[in-house]
Amino acid sequence: MGLGGFTKEERERVIAEEKAKIEQERKVTKNSMDQREAMIAAIRAQVEKEKAEKEAKMKKAQEAAIAAGVAPASASSGGSSKNKNFLSPEELARLQERKRLKAQGIDPDTVMPPEPEKPAEPEKKEEPQGVGAASGGLGLGGVSKEGGLGGAIGGDSLQSTGNEGGLGAPMSGGLGLSGIGDDPVSILPGAQESGYNIDFDDDNGSAEAAAKKTKHDEEMAKRKKAAEDAEAARMRAEEEKAKALAEARAKKEAEEKKKAEEEKARKDAIEATKKAEEEAKKAAELAKKKAAEEAVVRKAREEAAKREAAEAAKKKAAEEAKQKKFKEELQRKADSTNKRLEQAVQKLVETNKLVTELTDKDQNFAKFVEDGLAKIDADAKTEVEAIKNTEGDRVKAVVAGFDEKRKALDEEHANKEKEAAKALEEEKKAKAAAIEEVKKSQETKKKNLASENEKKKGDLSKQEDAAKKKLVDDENQAKTEAKKKQATDKANLEKEMAALVKKAEDDLASTKKDIQAADGKIKTAESKVKELESQLEAAKKAVETEKKAKADAEASVSKKELAIANAKSDAEAKKAELERSFSSKEQQIVKDFEAKRASLAEDFVAKKNKLVDDFTKENANIDTETEKLVKEAEKALADVDKNVDSDKKKRQEETDAKKADLKKEEDAAIEAEKAKIQSEVDAKLAEVEKKKKAYTDEQNAGKADVHEQLETAKKEAADSVQVYEIAKRKADEAMAAAKRLGVEISLPALDMEVPKNLIKAAPAPSHKPVSKPEKAEESGDAQPANVPTFVKEYLDKYIKDGKVGASIAKAISEVNANRSGNKNILILGKHGFGSTCLGNDFARAYHAAGIIGSNKIANIKAAGLNKRPLESVKDKLKGGCLVVENANALTDERLKEIKAVAGNPANEICVMFTGEFERLVQVLASAGCDDLFGHTVSLTELDNDSMFNIAKEYIAQLGYKTDDTGYARLKNKLKEIEDGNLDRYLKIVDSAVEKAKAQGENENLAPVDFD
Repeated sequence: MGLGGFTKEERERVIAEEKAKIEQERKVTKNSMDQREAMIAAIRAQVEKEKAEKEAKMKKAQEAAIAAGVAPASASSGGSSKNKNFLSPEELARLQERKRLKAQGIDPDTVMPPEPEKPAEPEKKEEPQGVGAASGGLGLGGVSKEGGLGGAIGGDSLQSTGNEGGLGAPMSGGLGLSGIGDDPVSILPGAQESGYNIDFDDDNGSAEAAAKKTKHDEEMAKRKKAAEDAEAARMRAEEEKAKALAEARAKKEAEEKKKAEEEKARKDAIEATKKAEEEAKKAAELAKKKAAEEAVVRKAREEAAKREAAEAAKKKAAEEAKQKKFKEELQRKADSTNKRLEQAVQKLVETNKLVTELTDKDQNFAKFVEDGLAKIDADAKTEVEAIKNTEGDRVKAVVAGFDEKRKALDEEHANKEKEAAKALEEEKKAKAAAIEEVKKSQETKKKNLASENEKKKGDLSKQEDAAKKKLVDDENQAKTEAKKKQATDKANLEKEMAALVKKAEDDLASTKKDIQAADGKIKTAESKVKELESQLEAAKKAVETEKKAKADAEASVSKKELAIANAKSDAEAKKAELERSFSSKEQQIVKDFEAKRASLAEDFVAKKNKLVDDFTKENANIDTETEKLVKEAEKALADVDKNVDSDKKKRQEETDAKKADLKKEEDAAIEAEKAKIQSEVDAKLAEVEKKKKAYTDEQNAGKADVHEQLETAKKEAADSVQVYEIAKRKADEAMAAAKRLGVEISLPALDMEVPKNLIKAAPAPSHKPVSKPEKAEESGDAQPANVPTFVKEYLDKYIKDGKVGASIAKAISEVNANRSGNKNILILGKHGFGSTCLGNDFARAYHAAGIIGSNKIANIKAAGLNKRPLESVKDKLKGGCLVVENANALTDERLKEIKAVAGNPANEICVMFTGEFERLVQVLASAGCDDLFGHTVSLTELDNDSMFNIAKEYIAQLGYKTDDTGYARLKNKLKEIEDGNLDRYLKIVDSAVEKAKAQGENENLAPVDFD
């Protein structure tokens, strides 16, 4: 139940609804304010725009009036407007100076300083009236006496009339804008009258001008006084009006205030009534909600009870499932152990069999070799007899093959004889037919030659006639085209001349118009001279200019008339030249075609003579050729019979020679086959001798290897026994754990005994990484004699412990004894972590002993090394050590890379792996990296006592000591760390030493330093 009788969901819903309402009201208010501000901004912009336009128009009108010498209007015809648009003396002086500079042809903007900005005029106090009031205000849509927006503008109106006059109306004191000519600003300086007491540089200083000026000043003084009186009257009227408006406004405000109070009282009464109704409604809703909430609470309690029961049942089921899963896990491990036991027994059988075979081979080596040689001789004899027995069949096969070849040769000879006889008959017939064909062919050729000669004569006559006709047609066409071109040239020349004449006439007419226009301008100028004496000089100059233009135009007319005459003369000359050219071309055409006709006649005569000569020669050649071909064919026919007998004899001789060669080839093949058989027999016998010698040499050479193989097999058998013992111990541990937890598991193979009778003279276990390292000796301070004394600084604290020291001492001793051998060390513990300190100390010992050349040590976890290839840092690590924590987590890819890099002597990298025994062994075997490590250190027996002993030795090694309390505090710290985590335990010692150094203690460690 929530606060105030509301649930949490209802309270959140109400709050959300209120927030939504507030947000909606805020948006409505904002939209309303935005619209109001937009309207105000629009009105202000319109007012400012109209005000600016009005001021711009007034200023422009004043400037125009000053430029025309007219005093600016100060009031409307009624005289009630304020005279506020007079220019200051400085502005008037500036306008006059600009006008003077313009008259001299100078741009005022380039020589005069910029006009200073005007100070802002104080705003007039607005009258408190609404839109469309009778006086003042915005005056939107109404008519205002003072000129509101949209009203009639008085006072300064540009459209007002009267004797005071607006711009554009006749005025009593000066010239209006429409007073002179068409251009009000083109008045000459000598005729201008000034409306102000300002001397112009171009004033003529006459007495008349001075009198006009005095009169003008008096007029302006009267106007000024009248304007001031009118302004004072207007101000008094406005003050009275403002006073009346203030009283009306106060009265109106009092009435509005009274109405507002009455409205507020009415609204308060309505609100109170509404509030009371809401309170009653709310009380009813609360009562209803409270009942609903109580029902919800009852329901929630019932559901909570159900949930608790369900949770209890679920918890019980989970516990049962957990127990079941644990039992299944124990059973799985038990099954795995049983499988390992079976595999160990199988391995024992296999290794024992191998040991038996190798032992028998080692003890009876001479007999073994003799039996092998006898077997080789027996096999060879059988093979030789088999080869000899095949001789008869192979010789028969060779003879049968040659019999087939002889038969085929006889058939081939008979076929050739038949083909020769048939070919002879066909050849005779063909040669006789060829003679007749030659005769017929030559007769046909002669007929064709005569026919072709007649045809050529006819074609030549046709060609001659066609050539003559074409020559006549070409001549006529050339004449016709020449005439057409002459006519076209004449027409084009006439058009060109007509165009030239028309252009000259148009230019003449245009020039005459220019002269008429000049006359008009002269008349206009003369008229202006009469009207404006002040412009006389300029008008005279204009007259002179126009007269000069007229003279130039008249001269241009003369030139153009002369050009027309010249153009006509040129056209006549061109026409005559065209006539001469046509006559000359026509004569040349006739001359050319006469020459062509003569050449054509000569050409055809030569062609006819050549045609007759060619026919005569070709006819004689055909006769000679026919006689020659007939003789050759008859001679060939006579030679056929002569060659028949010689060809037959030649074919027989060829067949006999082939048979003799075939016989020789047959004899040679038989001898070769026999020799081949004998060669195979000899090769087989030689191969047997070679094989016997190789077998004898191999056995003699491998005699020593047999013993070595036997020793290796015995070691593998011993390792198999150790694997069996480890699996047996694991099985016993699983059974004990199951009994402690009261869980029943089945291990059908746990009662198997090690078949000791299978092992013969098993040696001590090897130190290969695939088997667990042997248990350390129990003698506490026993150390191998060959442990280097200079490495004790790093490894002595471990070596002195009886449970782990032996394997550490043995590893460093073996490495020191064989410095060129494998230096990689496998550190196996209970977990995959907590032993990198030992790897680092091994690396430091290696460097101190000179086994490695660098003191570089790279510590990294397997997960980190999986992400970073070793290849990328091998150069930096050269000569140093790589210590990998939890190495059983390395991927196969990374393990193979480490093997490739560390296995290459050129890289000079030593590797230390730390990890959990069984998992690391499996990982190395799976990746094929069993041979990566030459030495193994076991920390599987590391317990709290060993860790405490190592820590004590470490304190002494660092040159410190502590009391019993300190050692007790240090031993208690073992409860705070993981079992076997030597790294973390030794860091506690490092931290204590740092604290002692900070306190200035160089020998003693206080108990609190271990906290």
